[in-house]
Formats: sequence, structure tokens, C-alpha cells
Amino acid sequence: MQVMNFILNCLLPNSAGGVAKQSGSQNQELQRILEQNLVQIIDKGCSANQGERTGSGFGSTLGGSNLSRYCFNNMFELCRYVPPPPSQLAKEAEEFESSPTLEQEKDLQNNINEIKLKIARIATPILINRCRQTLKKFISDEQKVGSVGMSKGRISETVFIIERLRDLDCYPAQLISGGQG
Repeated sequence: MQVMNFILNCLLPNSAGGVAKQSGSQNQELQRILEQNLVQIIDKGCSANQGERTGSGFGSTLGGSNLSRYCFNNMFELCRYVPPPPSQLAKEAEEFESSPTLEQEKDLQNNINEIKLKIARIATPILINRCRQTLKKFISDEQKVGSVGMSKGRISETVFIIERLRDLDCYPAQLISGGQG
């Protein structure tokens, strides 16, 4: 879980730091590949200790179950839309006539929002696919053995996914698709 924390709190937020300021399509492509690989590592954690038979890590060993839930939770967080705060900064800017620190704070917040959007563009399709696979596998297995034969871990995982999907507030479609509809 420490590795996942490092990816989430250090690598992903700073992945755009050095490369984004440099120009060149090769650097941007390398950055995109890095971000995609980091998100895929988290996605693979969603199926920690997954056996062919179980469909997820929730029903496996305690450590795998915790890692799987932790990774699933983080995938949902990567996709979660947090609207920019009400224009408190704009009000302060009017009062202080755009001090340099206020401008720097605005730029920092804009950079953070851009990075979150870029990561959400990568993570959202991966999360949707992971949820689709997991729910399809659950339905298929339930039809074979009935709900009585399903492990508590599998049921817990399915309930967790459905609850998180219900509560998920994704980025608007225009932002995710790059403004193309």
C-alpha cells in the first residue's frame, strides 16, 4: 500500500511537472505513457491476489482484499470531479488588485486542476472497464451457483462497486473527451 500511496501522492501529481514545461511531442508522449502506466498499476492492484475463479481480490486473503479495496477506492478518487471552489480567489483579487502571491496561487490551482483532469481522462475508461468486468463476472458466477454459493468477499466487492458508482461524480463528458462532445 505504500507503493500505491507513492504513486498517488507523488508520481501522478508530479508527472506533468518537468515534461509539461518542455515542448515537443516526444516528451508529451512519454509523459502520457508514464501516467497511463501508473494508473494501470493501480488498476492491477484492484485484482490483488485474484484467482481465475474468484474475479477479484476482495474475496481472497486479508492482505489482498485490503489492497484490492484500497486500489478500487483510489481508482474512483482519480475519476472523481471536484469542481473548482467558488471564486474566492477572484474576490480577493479585486480587493488586493492581483498581488503576485495570489496570481501564483491561481496558477498553482489551475495546474492542479489540469493534472487531475488529465489523470481522470486516463483513469475513467480503465475504471469503467474494471467495474464492467467485475460485475459481469459476478453475474455470471451468481447464475451458476446462486447467491447462496457466493462468498461474502465477492458480495462485499459488488456492493462496494455499486455504492461507489452511485456516489461517483465524474468530470463532465466535454472535459473528459477533450471538448469534442
